[in-house]
Amino acid sequence: MPRPRRTPALVIRITHRIGAPSMLAMIGSGWQIYNASPILPFTFPLWMTLGGRLARGIAWHLREGQERDRLLVRRAACGS
Repeated sequence: MPRPRRTPALVIRITHRIGAPSMLAMIGSGWQIYNASPILPFTFPLWMTLGGRLARGIAWHLREGQERDRLLVRRAACGS
């Protein structure tokens, strides 16, 4: 007999739905930071990056990192 499927707690669902776009923002801003280096031979297309310039890319990267950390702390506080 199959076991009943458990649905995750509401907090887990919310943090996952917020965490996925946050990771995409981290990747896009990281690519912008990577593009700013003159010694690296490869650059990502501008439409794939987030921030436009180095300073904005760093600002996006730091802000999204802080949001992700807050989510992880909340998730740990809920015991999951």
